[in-house]
Amino acid sequence: MIDVLIPVKKHSRRLPNKNFRMLDGKPLYRYILDTLKVSKYVSNVYIDTDYREGLDVSSGIIIDRPRHLCGDIVSVNKLIEYDLSKMKSDIILQTHVTNPFLSTKTIDKCIEYFVRNNLDSLFTVTEHYERFWTKEGVPVNHDPGKLKRTQELSPLLSDNSCIYLFTRQFFDRNKSRVNTDSDMYIIPEGEALDIDTMFGWRMAECLVRQ
Repeated sequence: MIDVLIPVKKHSRRLPNKNFRMLDGKPLYRYILDTLKVSKYVSNVYIDTDYREGLDVSSGIIIDRPRHLCGDIVSVNKLIEYDLSKMKSDIILQTHVTNPFLSTKTIDKCIEYFVRNNLDSLFTVTEHYERFWTKEGVPVNHDPGKLKRTQELSPLLSDNSCIYLFTRQFFDRNKSRVNTDSDMYIIPEGEALDIDTMFGWRMAECLVRQ
């Protein structure tokens, strides 16, 4: 079985009160918790927070974030290092409340892939079939002189912040949830929206109504 870790802080610099905003009548943080509740592989859900009073404490096991780990510039790896001392499982899945469209089916398939392949670290990615350039005007994944259709391009992959799976031993060795040896797992683009700005919030409002 898997332990899940979810950081839920009160302050958000780019979108104030983001984690506790009401999305279609439900606070944002509840979406991922309700999704995890029906996973057949999740044992415990741990919520690392600096705002216990804003949460439904029946949602999971609360870890009160210590003062020295509060703020906008604290590395999530520092949070994980602290939180692992409060958790039990040897396999940890870390996700965010800003992924309201991540499905239980995708979470369970990702866990199955992780276990079946005896992995020690994995993160989810999104495929992009687009023409990318550097700021210096250098093409990254295409030749401007040979204009391929976008669907024929070699896709680039972005870390979508939806799922990080890792063993306790991997984290202890690396002090990080991923490294360059970590496996990548592609998830559906429609589930990969990570709300970080007002534009993302407006997109989520449109999607959840449908």
